[in-house]
Amino acid sequence: MLNFVGGVDYLCYMGTSASADRFAIPDDHVRSMALQASLLAADALTKPAMKSNSRASALTRAYGLVMALRGPAHPLKFTEFRALVRGPVAGLLPPGCPPEGLEAIYAINPETGERNVELEALEGEFGEVARECGVLPYWPWLRQELTEHKAYALFRKGENQAAYILRRSFVIRNAAGTQAMLQTMPKELNDLYGRVPEDRVYDRRCFLCPLCRWPMHVLPNGPIVMVSCANRDHRDRGARYLFDDDGLDRAPHLVRTHDVRDRLLAPAAGDAIVHEACACRQFHPCWSSGM
Repeated sequence: MLNFVGGVDYLCYMGTSASADRFAIPDDHVRSMALQASLLAADALTKPAMKSNSRASALTRAYGLVMALRGPAHPLKFTEFRALVRGPVAGLLPPGCPPEGLEAIYAINPETGERNVELEALEGEFGEVARECGVLPYWPWLRQELTEHKAYALFRKGENQAAYILRRSFVIRNAAGTQAMLQTMPKELNDLYGRVPEDRVYDRRCFLCPLCRWPMHVLPNGPIVMVSCANRDHRDRGARYLFDDDGLDRAPHLVRTHDVRDRLLAPAAGDAIVHEACACRQFHPCWSSGM
């Protein structure tokens, strides 16, 4: 069953018991998500200078994440959620998920009422365990929601609108690029860029969509290699290519799979941009729209 709460779709948390089916979320991943929600809510509840609409948006997102983990079988009122945020992080976990120490961790210091600055480092540790558990993310939208919050927080860092526009514009213009190209990025954004994923690399090279500059998906089929943008609209505008792997150590020549005419406000894709993957970094994890 699919519901909509707090701006986030959610599915029922089903634990990691032997009877759980393929939609189960590993407990380590659940604990990491609970910590992420705690960070969101703690920011909103401990920053007096935060605008009311921003505070409401952050709390709503955090509430949606917690409801995603608890599922419709274990509903939680918003007032109850706000109260739980000031208690141990374990209180946000769904029934049956082992707390593994989170019963002693607070997002908001109960004595001072201030945000626990060490929580972010702890979240990183739990997140690393979740990533190493060997399971791909079951809810891509949930990971995107969390990444978007982290990015937005960095975009807003420094408080003024001009700084926000500068950082946001840089990411829009530079979804990916060589390390030399990205040297001009605001230093606050450095942690948002990482390696190009393996499914977008072929023989040491990656291929950027000429319309959005995201590394494109690569699908080998014998000696013929298909390359296409993850964005459906961009594919329709010609961002689909193929090349013949001739075994020679040289950059391949990509050919569009079909001709597309330019349209007003929707120009056709030009030639793909080829880079050495080891010298390229992308905004991470990769976001895409219109899939």
